[in-house]
Amino acid sequence: TLFGVFTLVIFVLTFTLSSVSSKEIPIDNSFKVGKFENGLSYYIKENSFEKEKASLRLLIKAGSGLETEEERGIAHFLEHMVFRGSENFKDFEMIKYLESIGAEFGPDTNAYTSFDRTEYMLEVPIKNIEDLDKALLFLSDIAFRANLEDEKIDQERNVVLDELRGSLGPDMRADDKYFKAILKDTTYEDRLPIGKEKIIKNCESNNIRNFYKKWYQPQNMALIAVGDFDKDEVQKTIEKHFSKKTNDTQILPKYVVNKNKETTFSIVRDPEISYSIIELILRKNTLSTQTKKDISNGIIFGIIYDILNERFLSVAAKSDSDFISAWTSSSSFITNLHIKEIGVMCWEDKRLLGFEKALIEFKKLKNGITKDEFERAIKSRKQEISKKLSNLDKIENSEYISMCSNHFINEDAIFSKESLLKYKDKLLSKLTFDEIDQEVKDFDFDKFISKNFIVFAILPKDATLLDSEITNSIENVKNLEIIEEEKVVLDETALIEPKFEIDGKISKIEKDEDLNIFEVLFENGLKVYLKPTDLKNDEILIRSYALNGIANLDDKILDSAKMASSYFYDSGISGIEKSCFSKILDSRNSSLNLGIEFNKRDISANTTKDSFEDIICLINRIFTSKNYQDEMFEKTIKIGKENQKFSNLDPDSIYYKKAKLIFASQNELFKDINLDLVNLNEVKDVLDTFFSNPKDFSFFIVGDFEVDKILPILEKNLGSISNDKLSKAQIKDLKNIEFAKNDSTEIVKAGSDDKSMCILGFDLDNMDAKNLKNWTKLNLLKTILNNKLLDALRIENGKTYGSSNFPSYYLYPDLSSFNYFISFTGPQSEIFNINDLAINTTKSLIENGPSLDELNVAKEIEKTDLKESSKYNGFEMSNMYSFHILTDGNPNEFKDMLKLEEEDLIDSVTVEEISAFIKSIFSKDKLTSVVWLPEEK
Repeated sequence: TLFGVFTLVIFVLTFTLSSVSSKEIPIDNSFKVGKFENGLSYYIKENSFEKEKASLRLLIKAGSGLETEEERGIAHFLEHMVFRGSENFKDFEMIKYLESIGAEFGPDTNAYTSFDRTEYMLEVPIKNIEDLDKALLFLSDIAFRANLEDEKIDQERNVVLDELRGSLGPDMRADDKYFKAILKDTTYEDRLPIGKEKIIKNCESNNIRNFYKKWYQPQNMALIAVGDFDKDEVQKTIEKHFSKKTNDTQILPKYVVNKNKETTFSIVRDPEISYSIIELILRKNTLSTQTKKDISNGIIFGIIYDILNERFLSVAAKSDSDFISAWTSSSSFITNLHIKEIGVMCWEDKRLLGFEKALIEFKKLKNGITKDEFERAIKSRKQEISKKLSNLDKIENSEYISMCSNHFINEDAIFSKESLLKYKDKLLSKLTFDEIDQEVKDFDFDKFISKNFIVFAILPKDATLLDSEITNSIENVKNLEIIEEEKVVLDETALIEPKFEIDGKISKIEKDEDLNIFEVLFENGLKVYLKPTDLKNDEILIRSYALNGIANLDDKILDSAKMASSYFYDSGISGIEKSCFSKILDSRNSSLNLGIEFNKRDISANTTKDSFEDIICLINRIFTSKNYQDEMFEKTIKIGKENQKFSNLDPDSIYYKKAKLIFASQNELFKDINLDLVNLNEVKDVLDTFFSNPKDFSFFIVGDFEVDKILPILEKNLGSISNDKLSKAQIKDLKNIEFAKNDSTEIVKAGSDDKSMCILGFDLDNMDAKNLKNWTKLNLLKTILNNKLLDALRIENGKTYGSSNFPSYYLYPDLSSFNYFISFTGPQSEIFNINDLAINTTKSLIENGPSLDELNVAKEIEKTDLKESSKYNGFEMSNMYSFHILTDGNPNEFKDMLKLEEEDLIDSVTVEEISAFIKSIFSKDKLTSVVWLPEEK
């Protein structure tokens, strides 16, 4: 028998991979791919990058598209139910076990239902083979042996209904109409996975059991295992748990997508929507990616889409733009369905004009492209490929899982990563300007609109827009003669030229050998901390901060200060026009951002070795060459008004805005900007004050670099910024944020949908922020409380889909405003009872502390998170940035904090310590609840 199974596995492996092979791009034979006699497919891949971890997926070709009219929502309901008990596991027993070994419910243990599939996901810390064996047994129970008991089904109805209610609102209504339009005449029509409330409330338990028995069959399943294990041992374990189940039915899922028979229109108007979007959508069948031609086509069309989107951004960024934004995309998100679309977000008074202007940009492609557009597209892709090739030993489990999923669902080839990347790089090197220019010209607007497409529009309630008006606009553009324009070439070198205000000089360099951190002080007062790592090749992270922010400014200029960063972006960072700035960053595979918070401001960037100097030059320009474009100010205000229109109509935004104001005692910092009071000169003064003097800033640079090579770049470009600029806006003492009055329950009414939620806020007492162990205790508290609320509110009470809890410090690093928030949803009839239950659960923890088991579970979860995050440069950056702020930049305290072993801190926390800590920070006994209820109809 064993020999027979082995022979079958080898045969199927050879058949599966060779049938999709390509001479030019080898298949990755490091995967074990096979199929048991019962038809269940499996994929196994060793990956040592994620140490002591296995990523497991049970993928089932059964989603909402297979439901009958009487079953709408059953596939998703079933996804919930398989966690509620099976042959080998009691109700939620496996969730509790996984938590005990460090896997958190939600991030590490989860599932989702789509139109064409249901996927169960486990991220399993594997300290021994028994953990993996138990996880695979659990997935096999989900696949074949779920109990689906009447009592548990009735309990879970309320949870599923709460998830459905949580999705209600204008976005859901728009999505519903969108999917109705694009899925018409397909298997998926009227089959949103969330389902129908009436069916979830009233369906017979047998309906769920029958769907399970019909579709959860081995021939419709794949088991995917990627991780730090021996693949031969894992294959034996998978075979033990999955090969013996026989098929009860031979029915295979069939998802049909027919071509559009005619051009159709779907115009949605909604009283809670403020924006206007018009989209043209083409629908076709998906083709699998199996050959070099498929890869080549994907690259070429990707270049065309990027060039068109770049042009859309250029038009939208202008001060007198006729549309807010526009885009084009191509995607396949469900089986046998491929979508191509062009969309426009329009100004309210220019809907049709904006729509036409976007279509004209599309039509202009017939005149070809510029050489700099071609070079940017090629350069950015080659840089990205080079980075991936240098990190082949650092590929995450999720990437391999995606390859397996695409093979099982779409029959895409599992190409060798290295060979595929090298082929793409070779193709990009061979592509010529003339070839891409011709491909762009052939990407014809007239061909696009000559097909039967779907016109979809989302509009405010009172907006008037007729099918005939959209048709006339399309015809106007179709009949328009496009005159070839002079092609403007972007001179990137001139745009990023830095300004040297003084001679850049380094006054001190010190290295901490234990931390491998270099502290560099420049004569202009700028401080830079450098930490070279080998965590990810060709990645360099840059982050900086300076204390003082919006909460340090006079109330008279508060509105202007709140708009400062928006104007800076709209004006074009450092005077570089916004779209040009985006092009510069995209061609360098880099990002650069600045922000102004209540108590600090910062500059952050992510770049590569080749682009590092250019990014540092741009940072120089932030300090030295702002070159404001005054004509963009009106545009910034106009966009601000659009955003306020949205937030004053959207129920979620209304609730969260009002809740913040209640918790902050109506503090001016949280109020809407009075756009009529925003003054351009005040905006400039704020920016000049906050981003002019380098001596205010500490920079942190982490990643793949050689210190000797980047020091001259930093000295030349950052050391040359003068530090004698005077503040134009007065810096005052930090504003105070008072918490809401004690023990109150406030009600916010928003929206028309039958949904409700609550945010419960506690005002906390201060803690010693320089004691890293306190932050460790705070993280443990969050995990402990999360698990207790999950038990109390969802598993035992069964009325809420989920809850979250988190500490908040608006004025960080100042902890004078230190609060703790818990949020949850629930039915209107129960929301106040759930609030009482959340309060009682939290107060019980405050009074009694956690049990040893609860603390140990939290410790395992925190240590797993620590192990996961420590593989990335972002972890090193976060620690350096945060610890420097917490220690007020004191060099000795900063380095001492970095030397602490966080895992040791986690292990050292006792029940007595964390109990005392929780009591101390919650000693004010001051809380407020803000409940969201729908408006009365």
